[in-house]
Amino acid sequence: MKRHILYSLALGIVLTALAGCGKFGDINRDPNNPSNNDTRYLLLRAEQGVTGAVFSESSLAPSTNLYNPWAQFYPQYFGEGKNIQYTALNINNGSASNYYTIFLRNLKVIIDANNDKEQASSAFVSKLGPNKDQIAICKTLKAYYMMTITDIYGMMPYTEMIKGEEGNFTPKFDSMEEIYTGLDKELQEAYATMSDRKTIDPTFDIIYGGDMSKWKKLNASLRMCLAIKLSDVAPDTGKARFAAAYRDGALSDNEDNMVYPYLPENSNANPVYVNYFIDRRVDFYPTNTLVNAFLDLKDGRVLAYAKPNLDNKNNPITGAPWGYDKQEMGNFKQENPLSFLADNLTKQDYHLVLISAAKVKLMCAEAALRGWISADPEALYEEAIRLSFEEKNVAGIAESLRLQEAGDAGTVLDAVQNVNHLLLSADEYLAQPKVKLSGSTEEKIKQVAYQRWLNGFMQHGVEAWSDWRRLGVPELKVGGYAEQSGITHIPYRRVLSTDDWDQNRDNYNAMISAQGENSIDTRIWWDIK
Repeated sequence: MKRHILYSLALGIVLTALAGCGKFGDINRDPNNPSNNDTRYLLLRAEQGVTGAVFSESSLAPSTNLYNPWAQFYPQYFGEGKNIQYTALNINNGSASNYYTIFLRNLKVIIDANNDKEQASSAFVSKLGPNKDQIAICKTLKAYYMMTITDIYGMMPYTEMIKGEEGNFTPKFDSMEEIYTGLDKELQEAYATMSDRKTIDPTFDIIYGGDMSKWKKLNASLRMCLAIKLSDVAPDTGKARFAAAYRDGALSDNEDNMVYPYLPENSNANPVYVNYFIDRRVDFYPTNTLVNAFLDLKDGRVLAYAKPNLDNKNNPITGAPWGYDKQEMGNFKQENPLSFLADNLTKQDYHLVLISAAKVKLMCAEAALRGWISADPEALYEEAIRLSFEEKNVAGIAESLRLQEAGDAGTVLDAVQNVNHLLLSADEYLAQPKVKLSGSTEEKIKQVAYQRWLNGFMQHGVEAWSDWRRLGVPELKVGGYAEQSGITHIPYRRVLSTDDWDQNRDNYNAMISAQGENSIDTRIWWDIK
């Protein structure tokens, strides 16, 4: 209960000067610019922004809404079954302002407080944990946010960001190359100072419960995420950075996964639950793109993604087609009742996996195939798939369906019988010729990337989109509805909102001159293939 209350407090505006103005002499203090910053609450709020990489970066709070979850649309993890709006791909503008003004700013305040001799020893700071570990967590989260932002929009403020207190209200836009170099450096600095045990108050570290050994693994994993994207634009640099992170040790099992824990209360509930059961809109469905990919490989992970529809006896797992307009979708649904998102994905207190050990192992498999690390790519590939099956609880879902088949009759039995061929173990799945790692090095890399896409639904969607931009895996079609608006491809980047640059036009124009137009057709720095 205590943690639930703290989550709810953090959903509002957290004023962290908890040493109140009890003395009359404090009356002239500015309550909006407190001299004492309680880093516990600042960290709690800073961690709540991590869900933007899964759903929408514009949301102020984890469960505010599920408006345009584009990070699940671009890799075609989410489809629409009723109000066809976002799959037309004509709403592609976004804003990074909340990242800067809330989450990154909180991290900066924590770092500054821990670097200030007077503040660092105060109760407002020291109660959270050792100064060096607070700084290291904040630098790691800063890299997570900045990697996400720059991979979405391209050039963004980095070296001059959040310097309003110093009088700089017009920060320059740094190149992605500069940002990537800076983030790798900051992450290495943070890694070098991290403890190997639980040192941070677990109530306020909702991602890893204060366990610095887990933060170290995430730190190395983020460096891998950055490095692997340099495979075309700067392969030698990417190889060196990836190898260094690999030596340090990244996420290796599902206990290490970066997870955001939603709560069994509406103020911090899974936004898919809110959409399905509170707002009762049910806007989003599994896509036939991913459903059909799973079915083609007899992949039981489809059961963790799409709920069998008992009204569709012949095809109980049916995804929403991409690129249909409202009338086309209505006609399709008359003959093919759609599956809803699986029950586990719509739970109120769903634990949202952001970066998984399976994803990291598959990145390592790609690195091994490229000769960046000395490791067996096939062993890494197979281990990753087993981890993915475990994380998605395929065996548990399969057993539940078997029990349902044994105990029920009629339409339930008919529907369940039609998915029996999907109830393969991970070993049976890996034994299939279509799944075994084979072919040329390039073909194997594409196979590894395909498994990253299969694993990535309801995870860090920007990373899945980045894989598609870099490797073209899988082949995603926008469909006729988008093409009617002249859109012929999944966006290569998001369009930066006017609000993000209107008061900074000179630097914005310099960015456009260096990078290209603020358009979905403009490729970002590492996307050259």
